[in-house]
Amino acid sequence: MQLGGSFSCNSVVWIVSLAEEELGPSRRMMAGVSAHCSLHGYLFFMFDVKCRSELCQVLKNINFCARENGLRPILVLDAHGNQQDGLVLDNSGEAMKWNDLGSLLQQINISTCNNLCVIGAACFSLRTISPAKLDKAAPFFVLLAPEQDVKVGFLEDNLPAFFNRLFTGSSLDDAYSSHLSDVFKYFHCEMMLFNVVARYIVAGCKGKRGAERRERLMTEVFMHGMLNTKANRKIVRKKLKASLKPNQTLLDKYAETFLVGRKCSFTMEQLLTFIEKK
Repeated sequence: MQLGGSFSCNSVVWIVSLAEEELGPSRRMMAGVSAHCSLHGYLFFMFDVKCRSELCQVLKNINFCARENGLRPILVLDAHGNQQDGLVLDNSGEAMKWNDLGSLLQQINISTCNNLCVIGAACFSLRTISPAKLDKAAPFFVLLAPEQDVKVGFLEDNLPAFFNRLFTGSSLDDAYSSHLSDVFKYFHCEMMLFNVVARYIVAGCKGKRGAERRERLMTEVFMHGMLNTKANRKIVRKKLKASLKPNQTLLDKYAETFLVGRKCSFTMEQLLTFIEKK
């Protein structure tokens, strides 16, 4: 299914945290991206952070500018990363856990009304999605990031080209497919909403599993004092079946919060049709 939702951008914010001897490729990439921004009318900002407190402050400042001044950035995180520690900062020995990073990005995404695009130019940075829960705001509209290691040569060859293609009129999807898809994963907030709700329906509302769940709930009803008669079982079973049937209200409930007020581009009917075809 093609996911919708428009994406707007007026700037690139490049956050780098690397040792001095590693900065050569980053400086070349930043020079290329900055030139593309200047040519096509986008702002470019670079922040060199050395420790966790500096990164926190930069992200808080970006959040302020997004909320108060209409900043709509593509945020590039240029650092090392590992599975356990998170985003590794310069050579200070400090790191920011993926959960903590995701929570700070979530605040920016709220301030941009779910319009934040994050490019994780750090190994394992797809893990920034870890705090994403449907009962809370999404941490970003789109995340493009590697699930495993990423080579600096791949970044240098493809990140500036990605921005050039994006700024010359291509869609975000097209720019990603052309330059980043070999290594980076594509996380779209609606993709997560769609997949999680679909799994919930399959696991708890449809077929044999749905019937088993209804029977468990019916047992609980009778355990709380209702007489277990044939007539009552029929009434309770009918009510449970109706209450557990997936409907648009269920989708709207989660979409309102997770998509930060954005209108969901698919309906429950479309989701159910997709499930039936699987």
